[in-house]
Amino acid sequence: MNAKNEKRSSAIDEEAFFRAIFDNLSPDAVATAIVALRAAAVASNSAQDRVISAYRGIQWLADTLEEMMGAEQYQRLVEELRL
Repeated sequence: MNAKNEKRSSAIDEEAFFRAIFDNLSPDAVATAIVALRAAAVASNSAQDRVISAYRGIQWLADTLEEMMGAEQYQRLVEELRL
């Protein structure tokens, strides 16, 4: 099981989460957020467990947003926006 799947939980209402993201953010904003989250996730080289856990959470959020958007649309927007 990879880190992305380990974080998935039935504790969240995925449909409501997806709707909240896409009702409030444009696809351009979501793509930009993914790029920024991924940059933040690799920004630290600290060995502290708490920091590592936080960055894993950031990476999970970026992966989840990309999954929600779809990889093809995400890649297209990254190219269009030159992110």
